[in-house]
Amino acid sequence: MIGMKQIVMLTALMFLGACGTEETGGAPDEDQGMEYGLIGEVIELERHERDDQLGSIRVQGNHEDAMYDDGVVTITTDTAFDPDAFGGFEALETGMEVEVVFDGAAMESHPVQATAAQINVLDQE
Repeated sequence: MIGMKQIVMLTALMFLGACGTEETGGAPDEDQGMEYGLIGEVIELERHERDDQLGSIRVQGNHEDAMYDDGVVTITTDTAFDPDAFGGFEALETGMEVEVVFDGAAMESHPVQATAAQINVLDQE
């Protein structure tokens, strides 16, 4: 005969087992690709050093893989550049084509405003 303690224990174990998370494996964005906030041309560039901010760029483009077509992006010391050999924010110039991955949510204004997590400089051929 099963006692009350065993019933409570089994119920608790089933409840806790149902609350677990499923391991999906793989790195984030590995299967779904990057989600680009902006893809386009750098039309304005401002360099300044305030705390962890290096400056900002304005990017305009009309690309179907981007969430927005016009935006001002803040570049910080945490912003990654790909390719790494590119030289970072110091080497960025107006006229370059870039892909921008946002760090967190964008401020819904026009143009949209966001902080860059990563900037990919596209081939300048």
